[in-house]
Amino acid sequence: MRVTLRTRTQYQATAGSSLPEVIFAVSLVGMMGVSLYCGFSSGFTMLRSARQNQRATEILNQYTERLRLYTWNQLLDTQNFLRPTFTEPSDPNAAPGDTEGVTYAGKVELSTPTDLPAAYRDQVRLVTISLTWTNMNGDTPVVNQRQVQTSVARFGMQSYVIGP
Repeated sequence: MRVTLRTRTQYQATAGSSLPEVIFAVSLVGMMGVSLYCGFSSGFTMLRSARQNQRATEILNQYTERLRLYTWNQLLDTQNFLRPTFTEPSDPNAAPGDTEGVTYAGKVELSTPTDLPAAYRDQVRLVTISLTWTNMNGDTPVVNQRQVQTSVARFGMQSYVIGP
């Protein structure tokens, strides 16, 4: 018959965690939870910003495409066709007067290009469409702006689509 004696090191291997180990593990899990929350928050903020930029691009594209269909006289008519200011909602299917979401404020400027020869200056217009919107980052307002420029010629594509 053989008798084995247990030594002190065998009992320590089966003992529970010490207080410093528990504190370290809980703080590590806490930091991981805070990091996960910050990651989600940052991701949702970037997603919202990307959606707003995409909508701004759609609005600028929409107004630029309208320019292609205007005749020369319609292009110069800032009262009925090419209005100098406009607003667009963030939801293109929103009802008029719906204030939910971001509202985009636009400005259209029509100018004569100065870098062309004098014979062509009266036949070409430079159109600048600017779009501005404000979103909130917590309590801080963040102003965003996008802009597009295009040239329109008097005898350009619109003469072939609609006629003179």
